Amino acid sequence: MYRNVWPLATVDLVPKDDSEGPVLWIKLGLLTLGEVVIPLFSPRKYVPIDAKNPTTSSPEQIASLGSLLFYGFMEPLIWSAQHLPHLTYDMLSPLANYNRLQNLVGRAFLRMDPTRSKTRSHMGCCAPIADDHGFRQDYGPRGRTRS
Repeated sequence: MYRNVWPLATVDLVPKDDSEGPVLWIKLGLLTLGEVVIPLFSPRKYVPIDAKNPTTSSPEQIASLGSLLFYGFMEPLIWSAQHLPHLTYDMLSPLANYNRLQNLVGRAFLRMDPTRSKTRSHMGCCAPIADDHGFRQDYGPRGRTRS
């Protein structure tokens, strides 16, 4: 990788294996396909948060990174909503494990409960920013995609 890719990103260096000619470009193409493209579009493994009480997997939990980036996992729901006058509750996909109430309470209740929290600040402005309980993981990517 360092011998062949880095010199292509500079002005004055030449790849070490430049004598291979088109074979070098085939190797780089296969490397890119195997290391970037395939993992980007392969589905993720479903791992329940609570192993004692597993639930059905949500399309959001098993969607590939490319599908998450472009919200492709929601395409069947949007397609059916476009062609039907009303969606019933049964047509919606199941809620992801990490968004279920019992998991949210277990993760954030001590921080959000005003009687147990030691901070005197407002929980709406400080919870997403200064915590160690996963709020940055929840709000960070959403803020970056909306700005």
